Amino acid sequence: MYSTPAQSSSNGTVRMSKLTLKDINSPADIRHCSMDEMRDIAQEIRHLLITTCATNGGHIGANLGVVELTMAVHSVFNTPKDKVIFDTSHQTYVHKIITGRRDKFSTLCKYPGGLSRFIIRGENEYDLFSAGHASTGLSAAMGFAEAAKHQKSDYQTVCIVGDGALSGGMAYEALNNMGYNQTDITIVLNDNKMGISHNVGAMFEYLKRLSDVSFDEQGRRSIGTIFEKLGFKYYGPIDGHNFEELIHHLSEMKHIKGPKILHVLTDKGHGVEYMENDKVTWHEHAAFDVHSGIAKAKLDKTKPQHPSIESIAVSALIKLAEKDSKIIGLTAAMATGTGMVKFGEKFPSRFYDVGIAEEHAITFSAGMAAEGMKPVACIYSPFLQRAFDQIMHDVASMNLPVRMLVPKAALTGDGWTQGGILDMSYLRVIPNVVVAAPKDENELQHMVKMAIDYDQGPIAVRYPKGQSSGISLDAEFKTIPIGKAEVMKEGKDITLLAIGWEVQDAMKVSLELEKQGISAAVINARFVKPLDEETILKYGQKTGKIITMEENTLIGGFGSAVLECLEKHEVRNVIVKRIGAMDGYIPFDKPENIKKSCGMAVEDIVNTAQKMVGK
Repeated sequence: MYSTPAQSSSNGTVRMSKLTLKDINSPADIRHCSMDEMRDIAQEIRHLLITTCATNGGHIGANLGVVELTMAVHSVFNTPKDKVIFDTSHQTYVHKIITGRRDKFSTLCKYPGGLSRFIIRGENEYDLFSAGHASTGLSAAMGFAEAAKHQKSDYQTVCIVGDGALSGGMAYEALNNMGYNQTDITIVLNDNKMGISHNVGAMFEYLKRLSDVSFDEQGRRSIGTIFEKLGFKYYGPIDGHNFEELIHHLSEMKHIKGPKILHVLTDKGHGVEYMENDKVTWHEHAAFDVHSGIAKAKLDKTKPQHPSIESIAVSALIKLAEKDSKIIGLTAAMATGTGMVKFGEKFPSRFYDVGIAEEHAITFSAGMAAEGMKPVACIYSPFLQRAFDQIMHDVASMNLPVRMLVPKAALTGDGWTQGGILDMSYLRVIPNVVVAAPKDENELQHMVKMAIDYDQGPIAVRYPKGQSSGISLDAEFKTIPIGKAEVMKEGKDITLLAIGWEVQDAMKVSLELEKQGISAAVINARFVKPLDEETILKYGQKTGKIITMEENTLIGGFGSAVLECLEKHEVRNVIVKRIGAMDGYIPFDKPENIKKSCGMAVEDIVNTAQKMVGK
């Protein structure tokens, strides 16, 4: 059992003053707190979370819900010797505050050099395993626990996993293996009934039923649990905002060998009424006014308010679905982020949020496509990569017409797990997949129509996430031929061959070059696969010089496809310079800074073009 004399110091002398948050420089300091001090410090932490996120933005909702839980885990377990692994890790702000980063917490989400909103292995001795995607924590934690066994180490392993992560198949693979191996591990199931959006699925419904289970006089549940059937000792559910309950159960469990689960009930946004009442919005939020909860960007009347890019894509999909009952919308726990929530509101019977299960979403779509439906899976670029095998094995091998809308395909700058700079590369290597990227929001809506009309195989349309530019949108959809580029501007000295939003930068580069007497053609490639080889060869041979521009890694991306095209046709008299993202994980920084570091800024491309033409 946990017991620390109130107001006593580590050497047993009586303290004259209460410990406050400024006294907490490591988890060891938490272990000397009385219960009253713990509760007071928890409120100080909440205040720090709210004021910092109000200024900088961040994952405020989930972190307000795990204040007591995080403090309790660090007070009971001997971290950093004992290993605490966080699934997803967007709920680790409290962990960062009490592990020596309180004074740096004001830099959260700030560029450059600010604290990351996720765990990055090695940032701190308490940060053991990087994570930005869900459902990875249990497998990683099992690795730590089994390593301890093989090396005869005496540390304990704890994994904190949200209930939303249990919609991901990888979590069940880990549970299955842990139960079979009887791995010595403590799992804390943080049940706040939320992922990013509201949780979906049978497991979520099951956890709700567990919360209502009655107990007999000996404190035994009236039913067994699925976890117990898998070989786990199950405890709970308990109040995740009650220090006494948390510390009591964790203290008992640390002395029990084998796999065990503590089911903890928390409230996302705990302590802030407008966040508790709108948990989806407050999962992650931009800077906001503390009193009203209104985003500061909305309060700034000097900034234009345009619809999001992703909402424009979904609006086009809704228009098409109004006339075609075979169109089905799918997403993977990202109904709000992708904008697909609007599709679900309009067509509730034709919309599926499958949870954090991108693999399932794609193969589920394949099954529907095989039966003549028109499934549209809308999944962020950095999350779609989790379904690479399903796209290859279950979709493309049968040439099934699964449509994929891929937002967040860009240098987002909000962490290495969140940028979408690999999709051109990993999609174009799969046979039969059409890969397209519009130059702007208007062309995006036309490409949504193009994807629906294309019934000869799988097709992906990738685009960035964020506020649109406010350009006018055509009232009627236009036909975009598959594999056909668009000549934006003629030129004779050099060809700027761009794809996606980079076409806009290509036009800026061309205008700057024009001022210097350099005539640059601009081509909106539109397609990574199939390439418009005729146009590429024509303008390449006309100017003798090509600059490719893409917001994707250079390895295996659009520029690589252009080089392959020239090699295929044995064209040897064209000089090619590829402009794109670095070979590496994208840091937390402003997108414009990242572009500059990669030589992707407009002025950098102007300089590159000048050198290529000898001026």
